[in-house]
Amino acid sequence: MIKRGSGHIIAVSSIQGKIAIPQRSAYAASKHALQAFCDTLRAEVTQHNVKVSVITAGYINTNLSLNAVTGTGQIYGGIIAYDFLDVEV
Repeated sequence: MIKRGSGHIIAVSSIQGKIAIPQRSAYAASKHALQAFCDTLRAEVTQHNVKVSVITAGYINTNLSLNAVTGTGQIYGGIIAYDFLDVEV
């Protein structure tokens, strides 16, 4: 893209790259890292007419947390992400 003089890099992330909730520290850290990487990359390649975008998906109502297990293998028991946000759903 730099050689060509244009391009667009798109990364798909999660709202947890901006807002973290309890019991999701590793996941939130990985999404924060992706956001920071893309922010830095954007600054590095903008002069070459290469754009960098992060698509940030919001919370989706799934059974993911209900089916999750902890690091010890115990049933996690579920957590509703909306309980920790000050938003209307």
